Amino acid sequence: MNCAGTYDAVCGCIAALYRRVSKMTLAVGSVVILILAVLHICAYTFGGSLGEIQFYYLPYSNAILDGIAPYTPFSDLKWEYPPLGFLIMLVPALASTDVWGYQAAYGLWAAAVAIVGLAVVQKVTKAYDGDTSLSAAIYVVGMALLPLFIFERYDIFPAVFTVCAMYLYLKGRVGWAMLFLSLGALSKLYPALLMPVFLIPYAVKKEWGKAIGNAAIFAVASVVLTIPFILLQPEHFTTFLSYHSDRGIQLESIASSAILVVELLGLTATYTDNSFGSFNLSGSLPDAVSGLMMPLTIAALLLCYVYYYVQIKRSEGCGDYLKRSVPTMVFLTVLIFVIFNKVFSAQYLVWLLPLAAVFFTSREKLPMLPLAYFAGAVLLTMPFLSIYPGFCAHVPLMVLYLLVRNVLMVLLTVEVLRALRYGGARSAESTAERLKRLLRDGPAPRRRQSGEHQER
Repeated sequence: MNCAGTYDAVCGCIAALYRRVSKMTLAVGSVVILILAVLHICAYTFGGSLGEIQFYYLPYSNAILDGIAPYTPFSDLKWEYPPLGFLIMLVPALASTDVWGYQAAYGLWAAAVAIVGLAVVQKVTKAYDGDTSLSAAIYVVGMALLPLFIFERYDIFPAVFTVCAMYLYLKGRVGWAMLFLSLGALSKLYPALLMPVFLIPYAVKKEWGKAIGNAAIFAVASVVLTIPFILLQPEHFTTFLSYHSDRGIQLESIASSAILVVELLGLTATYTDNSFGSFNLSGSLPDAVSGLMMPLTIAALLLCYVYYYVQIKRSEGCGDYLKRSVPTMVFLTVLIFVIFNKVFSAQYLVWLLPLAAVFFTSREKLPMLPLAYFAGAVLLTMPFLSIYPGFCAHVPLMVLYLLVRNVLMVLLTVEVLRALRYGGARSAESTAERLKRLLRDGPAPRRRQSGEHQER
């Protein structure tokens, strides 16, 4: 029996099976997302419990259907979301305004957008010759771990707008990328932070016309899409901006974890209050730190932009760096915004999900340590919700539990920042391959410097 031939045949079969499965990842992933949506809908419907969307999204939709313009002072509606958010909430209400009907329609609406996100994630992964099966697995498993925030919030919508913008940018359709960033910014604001990321390469090349032109597309699209809302309520349109600027330090944020550790050491006293639709940390120290968070966030983002500019400048002549740095820089920018923000709701992990799937599979080698940090942060999030009352009471064990999650997020950010650094045109040769070459060929002959040891 020819063992070598058998081995090759088995390997060939495995490779063929893998290629076939890889082609089916979009279909399989889509089916899994739909199953997750149906399970979530059934859990709420047959469980008889009302979710976030019935308490918040449906009342906004009903108000709009009754002819009340967004941002109109009315009853207890706070209109705390950017304008496009209300249109996203309105779509399932066109199918049903019944409590349970709206729940089902919204879950399927979110699932459809999530499937679009999966397709785009795979397209970006292919652009980097990455493993589409792995990117799909990261994306879908993340959704399975965070179903509450996929089908009960609308954060998946700006997340998909963002990854679509990145894909269009990589395809050279920068104007369309700016349009999708505008759609994302009018849904959840944070995608606007990526506009400088897309413009920095033009600044490095001093192509100011292209930079200004693409920035103008973003600005014009944003203005055109918001004009109807401004005309309807010119005096109250900025309600959503003041609402978020007035918030205190949210209990789950990185800053809150640091302050609660200080409290455990007996160096300060804080308490939890329920305001602005979330549990926040109050006290002399949290109130003082709250005012510093916005300047710190802006400073961190500016430093990130400058660092990216410097790395592109160092890599001039190496086009591969510019292409491969895009997913890293996009992921890093959103991470910095999350960890420096005074609010870090668990649903913010949805913003990171498609970007993480692309980042991990766009690298030449899978970065295991950052992947472990991200997986750990996601895994710790859902169980945390079940012990939230203890955390609100500042139970030390609960405080330390969330501290671990937040430390993982900080470590992830540090690793992604390191991945952004341009290391020069290094050989892709692994350590083992280099050792084999040295044993086979010996060390490379040392170059003689000009002017040294010249023969007489």
